[in-house]
Amino acid sequence: MLKEAVAAERPPEPFIENRPAYRAVCLPPPVGGSWSSKDPNQMRRAFRLLGIDRGIVPNFGPPFSGRFADTDERRISENIGNRGDLTRFCEPCEGDWLKEKGDALVVPLGGCLLCVASAVDATGRPRIAAFHAGLPSLVDYRPLASDLGPSRRHESVLGSVRTSFWRGWQIPPERIRLECFFGLPAGTLKYHFGRPGGHLYRALLDHVQVRWGGVAAYEMEDEEGPAVVVDPGMIFVMQALDLGFGSTARSCDLPPDGPFAYTRHPREDLSGECRNLGAVIRTA
Repeated sequence: MLKEAVAAERPPEPFIENRPAYRAVCLPPPVGGSWSSKDPNQMRRAFRLLGIDRGIVPNFGPPFSGRFADTDERRISENIGNRGDLTRFCEPCEGDWLKEKGDALVVPLGGCLLCVASAVDATGRPRIAAFHAGLPSLVDYRPLASDLGPSRRHESVLGSVRTSFWRGWQIPPERIRLECFFGLPAGTLKYHFGRPGGHLYRALLDHVQVRWGGVAAYEMEDEEGPAVVVDPGMIFVMQALDLGFGSTARSCDLPPDGPFAYTRHPREDLSGECRNLGAVIRTA
């Protein structure tokens, strides 16, 4: 019984995906809690678990900006102790370049995608962009309703990343490899038309289906009524094809009833605002 009780208190093993020049990691929530990038104690613990000294945290806004860091992006660095340096963006921004071995993007995640774009420049050096992508990072809601303000420069963060590779290194999209990790289980992101904002969800359904097809969004009905089901991971894949990226992969979607948090999780303690901790760490 004691062994069983101790095992029940241990957090599950993280997801770890190794690639030639980087590693993608998803740590489950602390037992009885959640990860927060604003908590220095948690960040010190995360740095120790991840084996890193330098971390970059996106600025989510609100809303998600769909924007990758510019070359002159303003940043603030803070020392969190134990030789750990955490960099934050001054303006809303989804991600940044991992320039040196050991650099890491560190992101609390509740089903949003952790993404990497990688390519080799003219000198043979790997260039790695790591970024976050929630649904509003991939789809600009503002053209869908007149009261949301003007459209942003890039509809999707993928367009911003593509521009940054060309502007910084003259690397065209066909030479870039894209991969997303740790997204929502397919079929779990529902928006019911009968809830407040239902007109926007209907517009979202029509927009996504026209742009990226019925594999990315479809209509369904349950005991609460009609709804749109959106698959951000599939939107990511279809957008990458539209934008001409060389190769695209969708990896390690979260299990629908497992120990990793996401906003629509059937367990109350792992749903809503509960967060995993995702990281992309440059290894070469």
